[in-house]
Amino acid sequence: MPTFAKEERLCSQVAIDRLYAEGGRLFIFPFSVRWWIGERSGNHEGAVCQVMMVVPKRKFRHAVDRNRMRRLMRESYRLNKSALIETLRVQGKTLQVAIVYAHNDRLEYDRVDGRMQRLLKELMKEVAKDARVG
Repeated sequence: MPTFAKEERLCSQVAIDRLYAEGGRLFIFPFSVRWWIGERSGNHEGAVCQVMMVVPKRKFRHAVDRNRMRRLMRESYRLNKSALIETLRVQGKTLQVAIVYAHNDRLEYDRVDGRMQRLLKELMKEVAKDARVG
């Protein structure tokens, strides 16, 4: 059973600044995504992929609503991340991702999950593209 461990959460302000300054972007409704792909060092024991889930206060005024959307996003990512993690390990890359919920209304889990699966497939394509270039 996959987990979403502390090491997999993107918390470093330096990494977040680099992500927004140098990273790529992608929009898959209802998510706006920023990512940064790096090389994996030899005996790097940390997480291969670090993720940050964002639900803006501008979209959802009540913390209860923001927390619910973040919870749905995290659960969907947790259940669908295994193929992305395996791709990163094979390619010898690390990935840092910020997933921003960009819709004004709450969506049900089924729609969030379907879009998260599509988003992760697109990220796998970007990792493969980066591997061919690099």
